[in-house]
Amino acid sequence: MEGLRARTDTDRLVNALRHPEPGVRGASATALGEIGDWRAAPALIDVLSDDEWAVRRAGVRALGCMQVGRAVPQPPATGEKTKKSAPAPASVRSRQKSGGQTDGDSLSEELQAALVNMLHDKVWQVRETAAATLGLVSPRMQDQMLRAQLAEALLVALGDERLAVRKAAAGSLAGLGSSHLGSLRTALNDTDWRRREGAAIALGRMGQELQDSALQAQVVTILAATLRDPDPQLRLAAIKALGRIGQCPEEEHRQQIVELLTSPLQDRDGQVRESAARALGQIGDARAAGPLVDLLQDPKKSVQTAAAQALDRLARAQGIETGPVRS
Repeated sequence: MEGLRARTDTDRLVNALRHPEPGVRGASATALGEIGDWRAAPALIDVLSDDEWAVRRAGVRALGCMQVGRAVPQPPATGEKTKKSAPAPASVRSRQKSGGQTDGDSLSEELQAALVNMLHDKVWQVRETAAATLGLVSPRMQDQMLRAQLAEALLVALGDERLAVRKAAAGSLAGLGSSHLGSLRTALNDTDWRRREGAAIALGRMGQELQDSALQAQVVTILAATLRDPDPQLRLAAIKALGRIGQCPEEEHRQQIVELLTSPLQDRDGQVRESAARALGQIGDARAAGPLVDLLQDPKKSVQTAAAQALDRLARAQGIETGPVRS
C-alpha cells in the first residue's frame, strides 16, 4: 500500500476500494485522501455506502482531506498522453463540457453534501468523524451559502443521541465563528435536551476561541441565563462551558464568571455543585476560595472532594505548595 501511495497511483488505489478485505478498502481510502486527487472523489463517495463502518469512516476522513488540501492536479497540456483515470465527479464533468476550468471549486458542494449525509449514519463513530471533519472543511469554504447549509446541518447534529457526536458538532459549529451565535441561543431553548446541551458546549468552545471581548461577553451573558434552567443537564453543560471561557486571560470576564459560578455551588443537584467546584478549580482564581471552603461541609462526599481539589489548585496557582488531597 505504501508503494502505491508513493507513486500516487490513483487508479490502482481506486480499484483497491473494491477489495474483499475491509482493511485494504479502508487503507486505500486513507491513501487517496492523502493524495488529494479529485478523480477519486466519486469512488470515495461510493465508499460511504460500504457495509463496514470503519471503511465508511475512512472514506469520510479521505473526503475531508481532499477538501481541506484541495490538491487538485492541473489538466494535462494538449497532446500529452495520460493514463485512463477515475472519472471526475458529475459537477466537474459538467464544467469540462461547458469549457470551464477544473480547479476543484466545483467539488465543494458535492463533497460537502456527501459529508453532511454521513451525520445520519447508523454508527455513531462515523457520525462523530463526519461532524469533526466538517469542522476542518468549513474554514476553506468561501461560499457563504454552503457555510450556512453546513451550520444548519451541524445544528441538527447537536441533538444526536451520542454525546461524542454532539461534542464534535459543537466544536465544528464553534469554528464557524460568531455569526451563528443567534442560532445557538435559540437552540438553548429547544425542546430536545440533547440539542440544548450541545448548544451550551458549542457556546463554551466559541467563547474560549473568540478574540473579540464584546462578543465573548455576549456568550457569557447567554450562558449565565441557563444556570437557572430547570434542567440540571443544561445547568451542568453551562457550568462546564463557563469554566472553559473562564480560563481565558481576560480579567473582566474571568471575574464575572467566577461570580456566576459561585451560585451553582448551592444548587439542589449534587452533580451541579460538584461541577461548579471543579470549574472554579480549573479557572484558578483566588476569589473563589471562600465559597469553596464552605463547600467542604457539603452533605455529598463527591462534592467535598471536588471542593478540596479545587482549593488545592487555587493554592498551587498562588504558588502555595499543599499536601495530597484525599479523594
